[in-house]
Amino acid sequence: MPVERVDGGAAACRLERYAEAYDAYAALRSNYPGVFGGNARNADRLDLLTEAKSANFQPLYDLNAAKSSADPFPALERIAAKPDSALVAALAVDAMREIVGGPDSATGAGRVAALQ
Repeated sequence: MPVERVDGGAAACRLERYAEAYDAYAALRSNYPGVFGGNARNADRLDLLTEAKSANFQPLYDLNAAKSSADPFPALERIAAKPDSALVAALAVDAMREIVGGPDSATGAGRVAALQ
């Protein structure tokens, strides 16, 4: 059950079924803390989903829509500027960094370029 639960939560995230993903990660944390704690990405995903849950996961839908739009940068800027979704804002900044400097620009300089 734990392996399917982890895979189910990750798959639900990819398919934009955020409420289902949240439930899967929360159940994994509650029922199998050792398995949950064995992968830091589990906690990262649950934190992200928890943050977005209060807004009915709309920040995540907005982020995905922005990333797939014809001109994503302005929409990503708006998301990054929202103070109520810090984790989603960080993902928006990362997406802007990739646009500005490509996927290999993970340095501080790449982040600064994305914010300028």
